[in-house]
Amino acid sequence: SQQIVIDSIVVGEARIGRAVMRSTARPGDQIFVTGSLGGAAAGLKLIERGARVSEPRAVATGQNSPQEADGRRQDLADDQASDGAIQALLRRQLSPQPRVGWGMVLGEEQLATAMIDISDGLSSDLHHLCTESGVGATIDSASLPLDENVKHLCGRRALDPLALALHGGEDFELLFTVAPENISRLPKCVDGVPISHIGEITADPRVIRIREKNHEWDLPAQGFQHFSG
Repeated sequence: SQQIVIDSIVVGEARIGRAVMRSTARPGDQIFVTGSLGGAAAGLKLIERGARVSEPRAVATGQNSPQEADGRRQDLADDQASDGAIQALLRRQLSPQPRVGWGMVLGEEQLATAMIDISDGLSSDLHHLCTESGVGATIDSASLPLDENVKHLCGRRALDPLALALHGGEDFELLFTVAPENISRLPKCVDGVPISHIGEITADPRVIRIREKNHEWDLPAQGFQHFSG
């Protein structure tokens, strides 16, 4: 069988002095992320397991006792909720929505000190940003915006919301840093997309840590690795 690979690149322009680089984060800057994390990677796992985009299922009708009808309605509601979550995750993978509005606001208002999109996964892209900036970072696991559809399906579909949020890629959310004095200027939402404060830039070069309550450990870059062989 033949395989087709399509590779593309988009080229644009930025006004002088207005480009937000990944190399300009500073110790003390606060780390934010747009939207939610882990949905696109969960969608890919579902596709690999055979899930496909489909139309909503028709509601079956028939004669049942009140108790049976209540049970069927509950089962149907549960099935529809799961189907809806699966379809949402498939769309997250197949039809990503880049956060253009947030990027414009952060750049034009000069709110972000550094920025990168989450294509390789939060752990890898945070390492990219910190390496280029010569800084470290600490993030709080409880503050990560886990995708609600992944959380809904995690028990039935053996999905790990935290692992997917940390290491899954292709969400195309924005990971950015903000100086403390500019945090009050950040909008709560842009185009209906909120942001989450997830951590802080530190002065320890390339030391990336994740914190959960009183415990803290190193966060390796376990997302997609380019040219890894």
